[in-house]
Amino acid sequence: MDRTKRFGLGSFSLVLFLVSSILLFASDKGYNSAGEYLLKLVGLNVHELVIIVPLLLVAVFLARKFPTHFFSKSGLISSSILLGFILTLALIDLILRFIGLF
Repeated sequence: MDRTKRFGLGSFSLVLFLVSSILLFASDKGYNSAGEYLLKLVGLNVHELVIIVPLLLVAVFLARKFPTHFFSKSGLISSSILLGFILTLALIDLILRFIGLF
């Protein structure tokens, strides 16, 4: 029985998580995130979460599909935590807008 892990598509889940994190959190001195800058550069007028959430969903899918690949579990856990964080904040914002506080 081969117990060694190998690199594969499941390993790509951690890379997708890191790219998503950079697009979401990295910013310049003007407080524009890297995702906003990249979307302005391409010419798209959408929020950066439109790109980040699908990237995280693909990372979770790849990690679940290939659980024996190297870095697959860490990509799954990290992506799930960030995705849960984003969805929780979106739900809180939706509730606050619904009751009219902001």
